[in-house]
Amino acid sequence: MINMNGPTSDEIVVSIPLPPVRFKASRARKDALTQQIKARTSKEQYLLTGEVKVDIEWLIHEQDRYESPRSPDIDNILKPILDALQGPDGIMVNDAQVQEISCRWIDWTCHEQRLDLRIRHLEDEWIEKDGLIFVRMTPTLCMPHNRTLPADGTLVILETWERQFAARAELLALTADYHAANRVMSLQRPFHISRVRGFATVTLEQIRTHLRDELRSAGSA
Repeated sequence: MINMNGPTSDEIVVSIPLPPVRFKASRARKDALTQQIKARTSKEQYLLTGEVKVDIEWLIHEQDRYESPRSPDIDNILKPILDALQGPDGIMVNDAQVQEISCRWIDWTCHEQRLDLRIRHLEDEWIEKDGLIFVRMTPTLCMPHNRTLPADGTLVILETWERQFAARAELLALTADYHAANRVMSLQRPFHISRVRGFATVTLEQIRTHLRDELRSAGSA
């Protein structure tokens, strides 16, 4: 499914040999589903960073679907699944990235149930999990960055982002046109601080000070 550089296709498939759970299901049942999903997504070496489309196919025997009180409604099973797909051990940063979702149940002959999840995305909108941190470029907006890159290269990236954010702020003040102002930004979009809970975050000044100290130490060694 993947190589060391990222996804090899624009679709990721995750199959779970469990039934879905209601949004208001017990914590134990939701945790069981989450653990099954993350057991698969945690093996991926990258996170998707752009918009995604999620397709959910629920395989269930027709008798269990219509003649059992335990079968949840389609609209009640979405959030536990999307929550499990996000975060450091997931396949995307945050479920705010979900631009489109489809969900259906399919009759099959087994009484065991299964979930097949298909996540579609643009092939170049991803970042490696290794060394991933989020740099707070403003009080509320963070940029994802792999700390495995060299210190001097990271400083160049940070300075570029800083100029881009300043230029966007200036353009917004002049035009009040978000889309026009956003043309000066990186292809990698920022995430609100509330969307990156569970990830390591640092302020711009914190990481810049650390990198400069690292370079000075290397120079004096």
